[in-house]
Amino acid sequence: MPSSEELYGASQPPPGPLPPEVAEAGEGVFWSADDEQGTEEVPGVPAFGAEPEEDIWAKFDPRWQEQFEGLLFVGKVTHEFNLAGHKITLMTPEANDSLKAALLIKDYQGTAGELRALTIATLATCLVKIDGHTLPRGIMADGSDDMEFRYKWIGQLHQVVIDGIFNEFLELEGKVAEAIRDLGKEAAPPMALSTPG
Repeated sequence: MPSSEELYGASQPPPGPLPPEVAEAGEGVFWSADDEQGTEEVPGVPAFGAEPEEDIWAKFDPRWQEQFEGLLFVGKVTHEFNLAGHKITLMTPEANDSLKAALLIKDYQGTAGELRALTIATLATCLVKIDGHTLPRGIMADGSDDMEFRYKWIGQLHQVVIDGIFNEFLELEGKVAEAIRDLGKEAAPPMALSTPG
């Protein structure tokens, strides 16, 4: 068995040619998070660790301010984000969609897969588009509900993708809930800064 000096000693030449920065310095070069060299700013992407500024009110459906029926649109938000190079669009679900999702997981209730099934069913309620392609919404041509189709399609994704989308959904729900709590503390603004969702 070779000794540690034989394995790690400087007496042995490294396999293959040295990278230019190592050859110039004559020693190993290690990357450090403190080094600013090689960190380029990418337009539209916040620096690592920086929280992007987001105005949740700008995402509310502008109809939320209408009398009586406006309550139907309080909390209705569409949110876009990128995941592994794919553009994902989510929309906060209605309560009826959440009830339909609960029916989708009845075969998994009381099993070890219940939580995963609930996560997939939740995404079936809120996932709207992927890379500009709209997932079906509403009643299908054969009269069936499309939620089961979306549930089965999302179930084909890998867990890490499902978890990435679900975590983004949870963050969105938290921001919307906080905005609605703030709404209860103050009078509604005279005109919401909003874009149609």
